[in-house]
Amino acid sequence: MKTNLLHYLKFCCFIAAFWGGTMIGMAQLKTVTETVFDRAANEENFAFGADISWLSQQESWGTYYCNRAGKRADLMDILQKDYGLNAVRFRVWVNPSGGWSGKQDVVNLCKRAHARGLKIMISFHYSDTWADSGSQTIPAKWTDHSAEALAKNVHDHTYDVLKALVDLGIHPVWVGIGNETKYGMLYETGRTKTTEGMKNFVKFINSAYQAIQEVDPNIKSFIHLSNAHDEATARNMFDNLNKYGAHYDMIGLSAYPRWSHLDLDTDANIQKAVNTYLTVFKNLKKRFGKPIVVAETGHYVDRPMEANRFLAEFMKALIADGEIGCFYWEPEASSGYNLGAWDGATHQATIAMDAYLGVKHTEVTKYGTTLLSLPADTAIYPIGEPVEMKLYAQTSTKVTKVETVDFYLNGEKVASKPREGSGNYYSFVTDTLPAGPHTFFARVNDNQGHTVDSDTISFFVGDMTILQENENGYLGISDAEQQIGSKVKKYTGEGYVPTSTSVSTTVSWAVLFPKAGDYTLTLRYHTDLTKSVMLYIDEQSKVMKCPQSPEGRWTYASKQVTVAEPGVRTVKVKGLTSKGYPDIDFLGITSPEGVSPVIAADGESSIHVIPADDISGKDQNVYDISGRVVSKGGKLTGLRAGIYILNGKKKVLK
Repeated sequence: MKTNLLHYLKFCCFIAAFWGGTMIGMAQLKTVTETVFDRAANEENFAFGADISWLSQQESWGTYYCNRAGKRADLMDILQKDYGLNAVRFRVWVNPSGGWSGKQDVVNLCKRAHARGLKIMISFHYSDTWADSGSQTIPAKWTDHSAEALAKNVHDHTYDVLKALVDLGIHPVWVGIGNETKYGMLYETGRTKTTEGMKNFVKFINSAYQAIQEVDPNIKSFIHLSNAHDEATARNMFDNLNKYGAHYDMIGLSAYPRWSHLDLDTDANIQKAVNTYLTVFKNLKKRFGKPIVVAETGHYVDRPMEANRFLAEFMKALIADGEIGCFYWEPEASSGYNLGAWDGATHQATIAMDAYLGVKHTEVTKYGTTLLSLPADTAIYPIGEPVEMKLYAQTSTKVTKVETVDFYLNGEKVASKPREGSGNYYSFVTDTLPAGPHTFFARVNDNQGHTVDSDTISFFVGDMTILQENENGYLGISDAEQQIGSKVKKYTGEGYVPTSTSVSTTVSWAVLFPKAGDYTLTLRYHTDLTKSVMLYIDEQSKVMKCPQSPEGRWTYASKQVTVAEPGVRTVKVKGLTSKGYPDIDFLGITSPEGVSPVIAADGESSIHVIPADDISGKDQNVYDISGRVVSKGGKLTGLRAGIYILNGKKKVLK
């Protein structure tokens, strides 16, 4: 059976195109963005806030902060201008070491916030240091005071700080009576584990409430508990506060997923965390008739994506449910605290803070899908025949959409196609390509500035001579080869010569060049490392560099060689080192002038294929490439230069 190779190759390329194109590797770790709530529409009725009580002390250490543009700026300006925060929270200690978070420090911070129009929340700890559910230490100056004396201390301290602010024209919007008072405050006198302790706690609350009313009755007070997921404890606390006559306007809660033992590693877990908190809030509001504010929240600084996604969904739910606001506790903390939201290396906020703008980020490992359906890899087109570049493109999320697809030929952009309707198919057609090898890839651009590149496909214009090597001297590409060539890492079709071949580090052919001129030699190869080979036409040599194959696929390298005179020439591919050469599939030869070289044997103008089944290893006859017997009894003498088959083995006569 005899088959013209060029027609055979075109048929194989048609089969490959019919079976589909090449799926590219997916782009990794892309971030897509969506807006989950309208921040501006909720400016007046929701507090987008943060507790930044450490600010002045950190500034005294030389700590500085940078805005989105990477420029140094005041932290309050960054939070307000870059992240849309409209409220800040400051803690107050009674007589702290160094004065940090003392009355004057708080007044100074409030001046800065007030000048920027930020709403202010004050958190009274009624201690010289940290106060929370585990520690509510009585200030040193109040030690050994009776419950009545402590109540007066609370009143006077609350009044003193608030009056200093109001006298400056600064009116806090909210005041927390105690900080995370899950078990009361001013231990042991006001610890709620006993009835007397509960009554004392109420006494302290009412003393503070009275001071607030005396200074400014418009200020809203709240009782602040930790562990917003713990509905039972909160319900018991407020039941008792109401029982013993406590006065307060709101309920404040700390909602830290870490301390609530809620994971945020998946969308399902984020939604579970949000639902957990919102269920508690709804039930508490229904039972006690008080509005709720999230006085503290935060998440791991080294998990900013989780923090952003949780906070965005959390605030979306808080706004929808009518909560007062949400305050991140110390986002600017850059060392010694792992629930902040600032990058110590860049001095900039992490993406966690984008949630305050209503912006939610999604990190995807499979960002988009692109499928090259045309042309098929290694396709051969006649000069002047239209070549269609066809691509399927789709993003992996509903958040983003394909905006344009750019087509690249030989590394240069030749067309840009916009998205039309809901279609995912894009194409570009050209019929002006010159003879020789060409490369094509497409770049998909979405509406958020992400790009995904397709595979790079190599194809050829003009007649092309394929030189291959195997034990039977088989020439050409088979149907099976064309189909599997782009699907396996190690090509195992006919003509494949692996690096590990024990025959030689040189592969050679005798080729008839019918005309002098420039010819392009294109090597189809595979290598895990960058390698180089020497190409020879007779003694003229060229070095061809073969970069590492992308993602384990076969790839191409080309070199132009000048043939000075027509005739039969020896074409060789030789490894530069003892380690051999890349795995070689074939060497293709094209001419810009459309002149095709042929395998030398009988001088015919076309190349013919000898099916392996037609050649017997025991046959003593000599065949030429067309399958014709040219000598009996295994005699090679008297034959012209060319390639012959003897006993199923290739013989090259020079």
